[in-house]
Amino acid sequence: MINELLMLLISIMGIVFGYILTFVAFEELKDSKKYFLLMKIVLGICFLSVISYGFIVNQSYYLLTIFLSLGIILLLLNLLVFKKLYFELINYLYFMVAYFLISELIIQAILAVMIFLYGLPTGSLLKKVAYEL
Repeated sequence: MINELLMLLISIMGIVFGYILTFVAFEELKDSKKYFLLMKIVLGICFLSVISYGFIVNQSYYLLTIFLSLGIILLLLNLLVFKKLYFELINYLYFMVAYFLISELIIQAILAVMIFLYGLPTGSLLKKVAYEL
């Protein structure tokens, strides 16, 4: 259990690294906004695929239905409401609950890497949103 929590904690650090990235390359932040949004959408689709596969391996078809439906709704909302800070908390809560419900270690490791990668554009966009407010 401690290893799972440590792996998840390290993966959440992607937000911090994304935020730090904005200090290193502040000038490029304006031009890269559309690419960060595209990266978040692609990673969202990848999350849905990996989470679906994890629930199929666990034979948790009810959880598969619930998480797939919720994931599609979150992905569509992510396209429409990307400037809300609280919305990112909902995304991360979705990722973490799925992370703990899937018992396969390799799938958890893949999800942890994806959470880290999702945090990079999220941290960069949160910095940009903070400047726009």
